[in-house]
Amino acid sequence: MSRTSTTGKASVSSVREHEFLFDMRHELRTPLSVIISMTSLAKASDEIERKDYCLARIEDASVHLLGVIDDMLDMAKIEAETLRLTREDFDFVVRVKRASAGPRDDAQVGYADYADHADHTEAQQDNVFRGTSEDEISCFKGYRILLAEDMLINQEIIIAFLEQSALDIICVTNGARALTLYKEDPQGYDTILMDVQMPEMDGLEATRCIRTFERQRDIPPVPIIAITANASREDRQCCLDAGMNDYQRKPVDLQELMVKLRRYLPEGAGRRRAENKGAQRTKRAPGLEI
Repeated sequence: MSRTSTTGKASVSSVREHEFLFDMRHELRTPLSVIISMTSLAKASDEIERKDYCLARIEDASVHLLGVIDDMLDMAKIEAETLRLTREDFDFVVRVKRASAGPRDDAQVGYADYADHADHTEAQQDNVFRGTSEDEISCFKGYRILLAEDMLINQEIIIAFLEQSALDIICVTNGARALTLYKEDPQGYDTILMDVQMPEMDGLEATRCIRTFERQRDIPPVPIIAITANASREDRQCCLDAGMNDYQRKPVDLQELMVKLRRYLPEGAGRRRAENKGAQRTKRAPGLEI
């Protein structure tokens, strides 16, 4: 085998290893973010129903995290050529159903049911927004935010964190849908919270398309805040290079997010404040069933 061929294979292997580690970093941080955020929500709540819901989501995320770790260990064994296969009986239909459903569906249905019937106490509100004055919370009334996040459990966490803010939150599950909604009504959103890794179109590409659209139409740029589990300096720079204004790391810190929202939400009436005083605060775009 020639030296050039050997070097080429080593380079390809290095690239694949880098891509694998990048993906694993995201796969590890995502369930950890859910665990930390749901723990915060459970601690802030006085309601048994809500605590039980948060604990169930923590359990789901923990099981998922354990599966990711097992997969990583199996990959390491494959690389070292030490993986051993064993015979084991299993129910194929049950495994397929479980893989198809995933942990999101239970969380999706559970939170929707909870959100429709939850009656939050003043004590809860004080706990969740500890350190934030009533004037600061009420100043968000009438502002509309577009939240692009493909994981419904992460949507739930952000909505729960901001539930007393009186923000009108529109949720979508990919960058393509966020781009479409913004193009349909570019004056209709005061800020966009944009996840970076999403299907169909990721947050970076969606942001680039939004900025191109704004330049072509001579539209004032809407503030876009990245929300992502990737936390390196390079990740932050990629977000800024794509045209995002700021960066919010997962797990989301409520006080940090509030500071960023106060920084970027326009002073005065906001883009949609006057016509949305009586609007439903949290909505999801058509096509997202919850």
